[in-house]
Amino acid sequence: MMSMSKSMTRGAAASSFVILVVGLALGLALAPSPGRADDGEDGSEEIAPPPFTAAQIREASRPGRRHDFQMVQGGSTMIMRMECISATEEKLEFRQSILNADGTESGRPPRVSSSTWDELVSHARYPKAKTKITEESVTVKAGTFACLLYVITETEDATTTIHRYWFAKDLPGPPIKQEIEEDGKVDFRWELVAYDPGKKKD
Repeated sequence: MMSMSKSMTRGAAASSFVILVVGLALGLALAPSPGRADDGEDGSEEIAPPPFTAAQIREASRPGRRHDFQMVQGGSTMIMRMECISATEEKLEFRQSILNADGTESGRPPRVSSSTWDELVSHARYPKAKTKITEESVTVKAGTFACLLYVITETEDATTTIHRYWFAKDLPGPPIKQEIEEDGKVDFRWELVAYDPGKKKD
């Protein structure tokens, strides 16, 4: 597994709630994502603006909302399914399932988790000095989306790791595409392959 910088060890990364669950479920050492910005005791470290607010994520979340992500690391490919069970003013409850690469059932039991809306926003909490944000249209298997692209660059012990996250402007929530590159080689990929917005709100 890649060495983790001090900032990586201080907190979970964007989408880490998904990546870490996959790692635990499969027993695989998946590539780490960059650490969240640590404000420190004096609150001096600036953070980059998040792609979405808590209100935007809450408004987009409804029972039945489903993301299917294809994840590739080394020679391993799998599908991660995230389904919204319920969404209240305070939190999101969701189910995470591991499927085979062809989308069939893997036999692994799903996991049900919950997070507050502010917790979900904090998953995209990056140090401003290491983060570049641009706009880009990207095509994945689920379609073509106008995105905010976050590129976070970290260097430790002469090793440069670049994390790229594409957040679809019209799909508040996890990134629809992600890549982790170490010294010029992409070691981890994540891509939205299917999406269902769920039940319409009354």
